[in-house]
Amino acid sequence: MATRPTVGDQVLMVFMGDDAFVEVSEVPEHQPLVETDECFIIVDQYGEEHLAQIDGDDWVTLNSDELSAAGSQRWLEHIEAQ
Repeated sequence: MATRPTVGDQVLMVFMGDDAFVEVSEVPEHQPLVETDECFIIVDQYGEEHLAQIDGDDWVTLNSDELSAAGSQRWLEHIEAQ
């Protein structure tokens, strides 16, 4: 498994069940949450942003409420900058 998600990777939508996946269509260059929470911002095939983290051999989504305090602040800044 790559150390960062790549276009075409399948990401499990954990909160939606064991068979709900999205496909990575973009991995933005700016990744403010790697240092704080070891997670990446990805864009799926529908143009929606998600947080993705490696879990064993699989990429899985996580909710923003699972971020550290520093990560939450960076995520908020990212959202506000859009």
